[in-house]
Amino acid sequence: MNRTKVIGLALAAAFFLPGSFLTVPRKEGQVWAWGFGRNGELGIGSETNTSLPHLIKNINFVDIDSKKSLSAGITNEGKLFMWGKNRNGVLGHLTGNLNVLIPRVVELNEKISKVSCGYQTMCAVT
Repeated sequence: MNRTKVIGLALAAAFFLPGSFLTVPRKEGQVWAWGFGRNGELGIGSETNTSLPHLIKNINFVDIDSKKSLSAGITNEGKLFMWGKNRNGVLGHLTGNLNVLIPRVVELNEKISKVSCGYQTMCAVT
């Protein structure tokens, strides 16, 4: 009986995006993330799923890649950032098996030009 009302509410809610989403200044290199985020792979500082795009703040990337539960990005300066599920140290951080919820630089003495995420492996090209 109330099916029409529920559908109407769902459709109406889809058009009301948060004000911050509509007013964020756009510039080249920004990364937006949404979807499954239980391991921090969205890089937005939480372990929650989200259906709205969220800006990954304060870092501009020239290349990104992501797989199942982790993500990687390269800056214009060749710095590699990783975030998400750090199972078996796959992110290259010394935090063991703790999830990394925001992009964190991988300490390398090399300038990285390309990165590829595997299921539980990483490869980077200098």
